[in-house]
Amino acid sequence: MNITAVRKADPDHGAVAPPSHRGSALLLSALALAAVTLGAPRLIGELHALTARDVVQATLNRTPTPAADLDVAAAELAAAERWSGAAEYKLDRGLILLRRALAAADPQERTALFTAAEQATAAGLMTAPGEPGAWTRLAWLRRQRGDIDGALAALRLSWLSGAFTPVLMESRLEFALSLQSAMNEEMLSLLRRQVRLVWVISPDFVTRLVANGSAGALVGEALSELSEQELSRYLALHGAKR
Repeated sequence: MNITAVRKADPDHGAVAPPSHRGSALLLSALALAAVTLGAPRLIGELHALTARDVVQATLNRTPTPAADLDVAAAELAAAERWSGAAEYKLDRGLILLRRALAAADPQERTALFTAAEQATAAGLMTAPGEPGAWTRLAWLRRQRGDIDGALAALRLSWLSGAFTPVLMESRLEFALSLQSAMNEEMLSLLRRQVRLVWVISPDFVTRLVANGSAGALVGEALSELSEQELSRYLALHGAKR
């Protein structure tokens, strides 16, 4: 048999299949639909959170906010959390609920709000553990209901996740000193380190703590452990003024 003749007689031999434009379009449409479908919950969550953003910022700035605005913000953040599950919405809701609890006049309502704030904060930290401010908030919430061991555990994680966080360090140190008597040696070592770190950037604040009697001998002990690096940083920041 003549192979050449067979090849010439075969209309499909050597032919290149033309691209299926319709198939490509359908695939692209399917991918686009999937992207929109998957992104929709996050987008809806963002829209709910947008309503609460100004209240969250006001709370961070310690600006007085009406209770009704706090309630609306907490509800919007809960909706945002349901749609997207993002940790930031849980943490922001925990912050709002704490502020709302502090403003509540009814003891039962305050307790319920503290509980909700603790639950929201703990849930957010499960997926976003690198938030030292949220760990400190959790420590405070645990302490106010009498869970000292839980408070110390959360405080430890606050220090480990952000030992040098200037916006947080002064208030966190004051809070930590209130738990000093319950600390083991590891926590006391971390506390003394915090005293040194705060002293490096804000020596007057640490001096006031001593004057107010809230630090006692701990500050002297902490400063006796100053490293050369800490002293160098202190001198770089304050040497010319002292």
